[in-house]
Amino acid sequence: MISERKLFLLAFIPVILALLITLAVIVQTVDDSSQQQLYQMMSGQWQIVAYLDIPEEYSPEAHRKLLKLTESTAMRITIISPEGKILTDSALTHEEIVSAEDHTDREEVRSAALGEPIVTTRYSRSTKIQSIYYAKMLDSGNIMRIAYPADYYDHSADRLITVFFAEFILLAAIFAVVAFIVSKKISGPFREFRSALSRSDSADITLPTFNDSVMDSAVASVYLMKEELNKANVSACAVNDQLRYIINHTSEGVILINDDNEITGCNKNASDILQCRLDTVSGFMKQLTDIDVIKFFGDLPASGADAEKMYIKGKTLEISVIRIGQEKLVVMKDISAGTVYNNYKMDLVENLSHELKTPLASILGASETILKNGAMTAEARDKFLQTIYRNSLSLNKLLFDILELHKLENTTGVGIVTEITDINEIISELDELSKPLLGDKKINYKIDADTVKAHSSHILSILLNLVTNALKYSGGAEVNVSVLKEGCKIIMSVADQGPAIPKSERERIFERFYSVSQSRTRGLGKDCSGSGLGLSIVKHITRLYHGYINTETNSAGGNTFTVSFMEQPEHFKIDNVTKK
Repeated sequence: MISERKLFLLAFIPVILALLITLAVIVQTVDDSSQQQLYQMMSGQWQIVAYLDIPEEYSPEAHRKLLKLTESTAMRITIISPEGKILTDSALTHEEIVSAEDHTDREEVRSAALGEPIVTTRYSRSTKIQSIYYAKMLDSGNIMRIAYPADYYDHSADRLITVFFAEFILLAAIFAVVAFIVSKKISGPFREFRSALSRSDSADITLPTFNDSVMDSAVASVYLMKEELNKANVSACAVNDQLRYIINHTSEGVILINDDNEITGCNKNASDILQCRLDTVSGFMKQLTDIDVIKFFGDLPASGADAEKMYIKGKTLEISVIRIGQEKLVVMKDISAGTVYNNYKMDLVENLSHELKTPLASILGASETILKNGAMTAEARDKFLQTIYRNSLSLNKLLFDILELHKLENTTGVGIVTEITDINEIISELDELSKPLLGDKKINYKIDADTVKAHSSHILSILLNLVTNALKYSGGAEVNVSVLKEGCKIIMSVADQGPAIPKSERERIFERFYSVSQSRTRGLGKDCSGSGLGLSIVKHITRLYHGYINTETNSAGGNTFTVSFMEQPEHFKIDNVTKK
């Protein structure tokens, strides 16, 4: 709506511009006229002096006459040779005339030499005052120049321009007052109109009347329009809130970027995925210091292209860029978990293939040898059958361990434990199961617990896998097994006599199918190989009881595996859901 100020400016500015243009034309005309008058005056003065037959060479007598003429008229007379040398000057002494500089660079002198005399006003380097000059060539070829001090000239033109400026200011002030009164008169109805609209949100409103059907109709129409706009705004706000809720609760990160590379919108997931606080303030992108995020925005795919994979801060993201008007919508989906799972499947297939290949090859080789050699001796046949049997057991053990590990990985807790496990029975069974691997080695037991409240199968599996690992990979003669109980805490340890596992591999030995460096198994024979899942099974059982497993080098230069967890009372359910 048009305000008083706008009405005032609409009326005032065009008139002021017209007055300014008129004033500029008048000033230019007056200035041109005064310059013409000055030229005519200086030209006439020069003609008068030329008729006086002024001596063109310096002499004391001639210089005194010139000096008197200057004193009576304030006119300075200078005779200059074509080479620019001053021959005589009524304002200078003889010494100053002799030492005067070359005057060929003076504008009025150059113009006179060209036969185009002009009037110039400039500062005199000789007399040190602002002067008005006029020069013209004499019949002798020399140049005569006359000059007056600048303040000698009649300033009537300047005074006239000053009067014009004063009149302009007066006219502008008068018109400003008139424009103000008119704008106030015109904007009155509009003020009432605007006031009525500002009160339109209240229930009780009286629309103003203007005794004019057009204005009254306009007020009513605008009021109805505002009501419709208010309803549309409320509806748009509701839709906007719904969209904001959806965007903020979607699993994808969403960023809106304009053509100036500024973020105009984003959701919280975008900041979480990039691990960087994103903001819509102006200049935010230029203030970014996170190199990974800066590179991410710089490497974004083109709009409309197929979704691409990008990697940032250890994450794998699927990026789609969509053009929406003048902005780009960037949608990020964290597919790191899927990538890890795919890698896990590939590693699992590769490891299983590797673990199955050796025993299967041995079984196939021994079977083929028996089939192709019917005349084979009984002793030789038994040897090949033992190979088949031994590798079949290895395959069976591998499959059992795979199923056991899968079961453990898909178990969230041990549930309510009511079983009382007799440690002595576990040790007896462990001793029996370990005999095939003993050879010349010996197992020493230190038992300081009679019973524990834990699944017997779990206790046996932990000890059997740790003892089997020690017997197969240790070059020492003894393996020490310890089972202690401190209150409700169960501590089981198995120590061998080396070689020690390098620190760099201690975390990885609990991974599926991981093989320690060959230095640990060198010289232990072909029977030292296992399924590669034993330590992983131990780790998962320990986690079911919320315990921990630790590996360290012992005083014998070997390795000590220690498993520690709390035995489970009947009222304690280990599933992170129920605790009495």
